[in-house]
Amino acid sequence: MTQLYKLLAVVALVALASGAGAGAAVEPQEGDGQPPTPKGASKSVTGRSLGAGNDASEFVAITPCRIVDTRASFEGIIDAGTTRSIGVRGATQDFSDQGGVSTGCGVPESAVAVEATITTFTPSGRGYLRAWPFAVSEPTASFMYFNPGLNLTNTGALSLCPFFCGYDLQLKPYNFPIHLAVFVNGYYERSIAAVVDGSDGSVVRSSRTVSSAQLGVGAYEVVFDTDVTGCAYVGSLGGITIDTPVGHISVTRRSFNPNGIYVLTTDPDGFATELNFHVEVVC
Repeated sequence: MTQLYKLLAVVALVALASGAGAGAAVEPQEGDGQPPTPKGASKSVTGRSLGAGNDASEFVAITPCRIVDTRASFEGIIDAGTTRSIGVRGATQDFSDQGGVSTGCGVPESAVAVEATITTFTPSGRGYLRAWPFAVSEPTASFMYFNPGLNLTNTGALSLCPFFCGYDLQLKPYNFPIHLAVFVNGYYERSIAAVVDGSDGSVVRSSRTVSSAQLGVGAYEVVFDTDVTGCAYVGSLGGITIDTPVGHISVTRRSFNPNGIYVLTTDPDGFATELNFHVEVVC
């Protein structure tokens, strides 16, 4: 009987070891020499979206670019409970006063958010950091926590000031003063698109559309808030109801307006006719 118990114990141990090897979760290792991505942080992948509906935004990845380093900034360390306002937008903006690069990070004025990596440097005590858009009320959620004597990093998406602002973001540490650095890994920009009613040229839904007008039967002009001269134009019929009109659509740039496109809709025989359409500009 004793030998039987011993045999059963060995079998159980082998089964347990086999199960752990086959089904236990293994922490992934990043062997490229880069610091591991914080849990919950997002990777820089071009093409993902932020938000939904008409405010959907496309992510544009950039080489990580330093916009803030308080150790080299004019104002220095950020005191506990003090708000520090910083700039982010401006393709060639000089950020040297806030400890960043002097040549800008390529974030356009049209950006609505950025993906940022913030690192805190050896604070003297435990606390937390909040980050939120300039000219917006302070949130109750924290962007990250920091601990004494440690350099800690977190990455996440941060919305920018939604208006025409002197600054874009605000940072505020709690409990202890901190030095920190902020790197931008990419930015979110609203897509350029419009759904137009073919009967009168009015805009039904749009993103970054300034105006739309009917120029004649089946002929339309759509104007956006940026130069679309070197961009690709994608047009399709429909977009208002579930029914797709039968016909054709052509989209070309407006020769005398760099922000505009010319749209022509025709029936199957090639005659100009009024049809609902959707256009998207990819730059």
